Amino acid sequence: MGGRAGSAGSAGSTGCPTAAPEKDASCSAAASCYYPGERCDCAGMMDDLKWHCRGSGEACPANAPTSGGACESEMGMPLACPYSDGSECHCEHDEWKCDMPPDPSAGGAPPEPPGPPDPAAGGAPDMPGGGRPGGPDPMDPGGRAG
Repeated sequence: MGGRAGSAGSAGSTGCPTAAPEKDASCSAAASCYYPGERCDCAGMMDDLKWHCRGSGEACPANAPTSGGACESEMGMPLACPYSDGSECHCEHDEWKCDMPPDPSAGGAPPEPPGPPDPAAGGAPDMPGGGRPGGPDPMDPGGRAG
């Protein structure tokens, strides 16, 4: 890994060298940079930032393959291929398995789970005491709530 020319993704962007950096080469500012088949991050302690790269580099296709498509790993070792769109593909057992990034047009984060019943609406009708465990609300001695 490292030292190869980069032409896709963020190579050449602010803070990103035009070629994938060598492993543990020093860097000056936090950055995440994509190169064909590699993602390199400048990270570490404030005074000791170094490049850390992952991916199989030039062994990866230039564009993300389709999950289920045929592939051939190098010397029997699985390939790991990150792409600048956030997808990551792995060649395992002669088949591509790809994880695609979340669709930003779908709203991003998954929906929040439903909250507790609304006390103003009487709580859950199938529970005694208007949805309050253990019966009527002790703060309502007249039993008017629920």
